[in-house]
Amino acid sequence: MPLSRTVLLRVIILLAICVLATGYVYARGGAEDPFAEVDLLFSEKRYTEGLEKLNAILKDNPELFDQVQQRNAIYLEVQKAISRLEEGIIEDIKNGNPEGVFEKIGAIRDLDPQPNEYRGKVLADYLYEAAIIVNKKQVDEIMDAALALARAGEYWKAIALYTTGLDVGREIFETSEYGVLAVNGVIAYRNDLEKEIAKVAGTEETFSASVAGLETALTGESIPVLQNAVDELYLSLMTLAGFRNGIKAIERELEDARTSLRLQREDNRDIAYLRYIHEYLLGREDVEREGVLPLIDELWKGTNSVAERGVTAYF
Repeated sequence: MPLSRTVLLRVIILLAICVLATGYVYARGGAEDPFAEVDLLFSEKRYTEGLEKLNAILKDNPELFDQVQQRNAIYLEVQKAISRLEEGIIEDIKNGNPEGVFEKIGAIRDLDPQPNEYRGKVLADYLYEAAIIVNKKQVDEIMDAALALARAGEYWKAIALYTTGLDVGREIFETSEYGVLAVNGVIAYRNDLEKEIAKVAGTEETFSASVAGLETALTGESIPVLQNAVDELYLSLMTLAGFRNGIKAIERELEDARTSLRLQREDNRDIAYLRYIHEYLLGREDVEREGVLPLIDELWKGTNSVAERGVTAYF
């Protein structure tokens, strides 16, 4: 039987014992049971409210200390179980096991569906960390697939692939407490980025045609044809450079936003969603020649170098 179910069964039994004992005493005396509301709140798992009532009873009726402690023991039983689950969550996060985190958070919510503010924030942090594990795995899969394409010389396909990850982690970012203006600003840049990268991918046919045109011209003997081919390739390179500059400008804006939002946090934790976009654009720190901007640079340098060598050899 799952831990949460076992604990809930024990809580029900303990609560039933308390209710029967105090109910019997007050029924015999004809007095109103001061614990009736507390017991109801505990049965509904509204522990925070129940504890407040319990403390008020003890303050006004210190002679009821034993009965109060019986109910405190019920709450402590729940808390001990939650503490064990939280220890497991921490291990799951360390071991990169998001499924375990989600399962244990579900068990905690079964035990305490209306947690106090502190526990609510702790659970939110656990969910965030689990989601980061899932998202990071998705990001790495995209980065690895794009890297394989780039290593095979498929730069255009690699550049297009990065855009498929622009929404990984977006939902968590949008629901974080960064403020509507900041979130909307980042999403606007994200949308601009997608458009700019699409423009780059859209130049592949024209760019490839201009490279092929130069290669053909280099096999002929017509200087005007060669000059025209060089001009066409130059225009393609300048167009690519323009798109690159646009993407770089957006990248700087997003990095500024990343720094600014990070400074807003008490824990100075990085903004995962913006870190992912950074990797798509500039690559991972420990990997060379990956990311949209480095691959555009590779296209530029490789094509320009081949063109220069070809024209030099021609003359």
